[in-house]
Amino acid sequence: MPRSAASFRRHRRVAVGVSSYFEFVTVLFGWIVYDRLWAVLNDTGVVYAPFLVILLRNMLESRRAGDDEGSAAIQSLKKSETDIVVAIVVMFLAAVPFTEVRLGEMSYVRPTLDCAVERRIARGAEPAEVNGLATGTAYDAPLGTLSGEVGRLPLWWGFVHVVSKAVVAAGTAAIPCTGDVVRLTMTLGNDPVEDPLLLRELADFTTDCHRPAIGRMYNGGPSGGSLAARRQMDYLGSAFFLDTHGYYDLLYSRRERPAFPPNAARDAGLDGSHPTCREWWRDGANGLRARLLAEIDPLTRDEMVYDPDAILRGENPGMSAAELEDLLLRRYLAHRSGDRIGVSSVSYEPGVAENYRMGASSHHGSVGGVVHATADVIDDVLSMGAAGLGMLLQGPGNIAAGVAIREGMPIFLALLLMVFVAVLPVLMVFSRYDPAVLVTLTLVFFGLQFFHVLWGMAFWVDNHLHEALTGPAGAPKANPIQGLVSLWVQRFLYIVFPMVWLAAIGWVGVKAESAMGGIAKLADSSAGAAQSGGDTAVSAAKAAASKGRGK
Repeated sequence: MPRSAASFRRHRRVAVGVSSYFEFVTVLFGWIVYDRLWAVLNDTGVVYAPFLVILLRNMLESRRAGDDEGSAAIQSLKKSETDIVVAIVVMFLAAVPFTEVRLGEMSYVRPTLDCAVERRIARGAEPAEVNGLATGTAYDAPLGTLSGEVGRLPLWWGFVHVVSKAVVAAGTAAIPCTGDVVRLTMTLGNDPVEDPLLLRELADFTTDCHRPAIGRMYNGGPSGGSLAARRQMDYLGSAFFLDTHGYYDLLYSRRERPAFPPNAARDAGLDGSHPTCREWWRDGANGLRARLLAEIDPLTRDEMVYDPDAILRGENPGMSAAELEDLLLRRYLAHRSGDRIGVSSVSYEPGVAENYRMGASSHHGSVGGVVHATADVIDDVLSMGAAGLGMLLQGPGNIAAGVAIREGMPIFLALLLMVFVAVLPVLMVFSRYDPAVLVTLTLVFFGLQFFHVLWGMAFWVDNHLHEALTGPAGAPKANPIQGLVSLWVQRFLYIVFPMVWLAAIGWVGVKAESAMGGIAKLADSSAGAAQSGGDTAVSAAKAAASKGRGK
């Protein structure tokens, strides 16, 4: 007997899937609250109040309709009988807790919308499925307090939950993976240069090398190299300045650089080691290029450059790893240069804001520095104008706000579903276990779960749209209007689009409720017609019998 009871309890359990780490907490907690709230309503007798309401309502409706040859009482009785039977079925299927939910039987199948996540799962670096008892995240602490708890849910809602998650998993799996360009852009924008000495050297390199090189270019210096290379000269590591004689090969650091070995021919007449700008930038151990690359988060470098299907590799097929590293550094320095205004944070392309400026030092240098200082002033005016326009339109300040919305919406949805589940007992009681209301609630529950599929689609569209607006095919200069378009579209995808879907689902639920109400009225009409027909037949039979006796 104990073995049978244990087997029965095992069969009552259900493997519940979740769509995020946070849902481990909210789903289990929601059904625990549901179970306990139902117990309170059951102990106080509130769960049986709808049956009394059904009886009273049908009696009052019959009284209002009047007594049609004594059939009102019969009609009221039959309608009450039907309504109570339906309510009992709904209560036992969709209100009485039956199936158990345990943390150890909850799992999260991680979606592979991000190609980087898909690669890490494929090579076994990260799990494809996570169990609720060991998520490996900060949620393990609150989950530890719920590990011994058991939630219970009705059969109907267990079925709906399993079907909803299956549809969500299938819908999400149908979306092709893409690189998370938006997140990587934010990461680059927020990844600081930690080394203060490196910051100082960047300022010195700008003053000693980059601005004088631009000055020489504007004052009739060597103009060899390709047109594309010359267009990239506002990048500190410009290949044009590095490879063209007369620029970085002749310019040198004004300060001593002890990290570089001395060279008698190069350092003649100078104290200590003064590397040329080419050496200062390209040296494999102490060069600015290598040190700047080391400042970027390794995962970001892999996803942008080194992975087989890295984002920059896909955007620029045929480029070498060194060329891709230079593209990454250009974007990294573009974000650093735009910290005051933030214009370049919405552009992957080289622009006037890409020059690394260190306060007043940006306006010092050779004769060419004066020319470039004028360009900086124009750049600042345009940047402030663009920023003012953004504030006028009340646009978000940077991409981080959009990423915060994207990361925060699943948490908000998990909390919303938790509250929805927790108050279901009250909703079922207030609805008098009406099947039409149950259909509406079921559609709303499914509609909320389906948000994850919509957000998966939004993830794909958002990244490709951002890439189209600010990638290589876009404008060659930083464009704040395109940035605003990208950010507002992002908010539409993650907020407005799901709300439109939920409104459509609610409309379907209302229509379904109206249809079920029409079916109920049709059933009542049929029952009334059948009763009238029966009464007519009985009356006719009685009349015929009376005539027979008279004869």
